[in-house]
Amino acid sequence: LQQLRQPLGFPYNWVLFEPSKKELVVKDAGSGGVMELTKLLQEEKYDDCVLFGFVRLSFSADEIGRRQFWVGLEWKGENCFGVKAMRKFRECCGPMTRMVGDRSFTLSNVAASEMRLELFVENVKRNCQVNDFKVTVETMKNAHVEEQNEIKEYWKKYEDERDAEAETKRKAEEKRLRSRRDKIESVRDSHRSRWSKMGVTELLGDLGKDDVCGWVLMEF
Repeated sequence: LQQLRQPLGFPYNWVLFEPSKKELVVKDAGSGGVMELTKLLQEEKYDDCVLFGFVRLSFSADEIGRRQFWVGLEWKGENCFGVKAMRKFRECCGPMTRMVGDRSFTLSNVAASEMRLELFVENVKRNCQVNDFKVTVETMKNAHVEEQNEIKEYWKKYEDERDAEAETKRKAEEKRLRSRRDKIESVRDSHRSRWSKMGVTELLGDLGKDDVCGWVLMEF
């Protein structure tokens, strides 16, 4: 949620929460923006669910750069019509709105077939101050392309940093093991010079000291 509220927060730009009166429980989330979210809901994956969503909606045009809006979603799947589900929806609307927080506007009672980019464009025009730039599906798609490229860079940087950290740990472990081997070999060398002068009983008592493993062959 904190990432979504940042204008350039990566990698996530939408989230779906399960209905709750006490806490936010993530049901699903993604980085494909409103295009990914609308496709997901149109595919009827959550057609039997009550969910509350939050999405960062971006538009990009030369005269303004990139402009963001934050949209709440109150979702009731078309196959979600039981009394229990409807009661949960009504009871959770207020608490979920407070827990998710401020938004530019909220979409509610929208059918899956209506979850189109045009719906978001129309509601931005209706509910937000947008006189200084064009709010169109085209400028939305422009922003989507820009953001997807930035998200790719984010993941590349993340993977590079993860690989570098893993390599640093590998080298540190390799150095630790090499240092331990050198120490053991040094101690073993000092023991060998003593073992050659010891009797059997004394030699057996000396084996295993100083973390040095050893062995002995005895002839009876």
